[in-house]
Amino acid sequence: MPINFVGEAIGVANKGGTLDMVMTEVQLKCPPDAIPQSLDVDISGLDIGDALHIGEITLPAGTSIAADDKLLVVSVLAPRTANAADDSDAASPAEGDAIAAGAAS
Repeated sequence: MPINFVGEAIGVANKGGTLDMVMTEVQLKCPPDAIPQSLDVDISGLDIGDALHIGEITLPAGTSIAADDKLLVVSVLAPRTANAADDSDAASPAEGDAIAAGAAS
């Protein structure tokens, strides 16, 4: 069953965060005559650092999700700053440096 994310997370719209969609579909348990086309999940209330788990999804009547309630569905990540990207580049040696260091030993 596809998950349809509805709305725009406030952490994305107002604070530059990134929506991390961990799951885009789930398996539902329901009678054959009650199968929905998709599962709408409202994410508009999610801020930076917030997450939505399987157990927090509002399900149509007569349905249940065939998965652990604690599984992560979606979260809002903090925006990456230019300084964070520069720090990670500085921490790892350049490709040429690693080859030169290995050849010197």
